[in-house]
Amino acid sequence: MKKKSRKSSESSESRFRLLKFHHLPHYHLRRLTSYHFSLINLAGLAVGLACCILILLWVQDELNYDRFHKNTDQLFRVIRQEKDAAGDTDSSNPA
Repeated sequence: MKKKSRKSSESSESRFRLLKFHHLPHYHLRRLTSYHFSLINLAGLAVGLACCILILLWVQDELNYDRFHKNTDQLFRVIRQEKDAAGDTDSSNPA
């Protein structure tokens, strides 16, 4: 049985270490890009949720317009429509 020389085992270990450190920058680069993409996704989610909340609040306000009156079912909206000489229709609410 031959014993492996110490020199050859050290050289293979040093090659392995070099290979290990060679991949280290790529690993960190992947982690950073993943981190940036996570931040972008999180920011997009926050903006989307904020927009949904604002839209829902606006719809709720529009649906509850004049609902505080006692006789809500008897409220009506008066609209005046006028036609000008060109035949265009103009709608307005009289004060």
